[in-house]
Amino acid sequence: MSAEIPPDVATSQMHDTLKQILRWVKFQSLDRARQVIEKEVGQDSMRILVYELADGERGRPEVAKLSGVPSSTIQAWWDRWYKLGIMEASPKRKGMVRKLCSLEEVGLDLPKEVKAVLEGKSVREESPPDVSQQPSVGEG
Repeated sequence: MSAEIPPDVATSQMHDTLKQILRWVKFQSLDRARQVIEKEVGQDSMRILVYELADGERGRPEVAKLSGVPSSTIQAWWDRWYKLGIMEASPKRKGMVRKLCSLEEVGLDLPKEVKAVLEGKSVREESPPDVSQQPSVGEG
């Protein structure tokens, strides 16, 4: 005679098991996510800022205003990043996207000028991230 597990206990056990599986999947995927993000944003402060501002709440006009990057460029980057899997549909706002994870979550450092913007200082208060002194590698 086998004892049945009460439904609430079974649900709780299943939930715990799924959380554990998710932790392992994330752990195994971190290195690949870091590689793709690093390749896509590199050391380009503007790309990093646009990526980090993609929180599923802000639209292109707001990101363009905060970053100084044209809306059409943001759309092209977001479309590419969505196809690569480092952006996902926002669960909160239909038609919006959000980053899969932050650069810091995969062990990449944020430039200080990007941190300043993310902490609420506008690009206008700080000077815009200087991309003119970076080596020109193409739009890629």
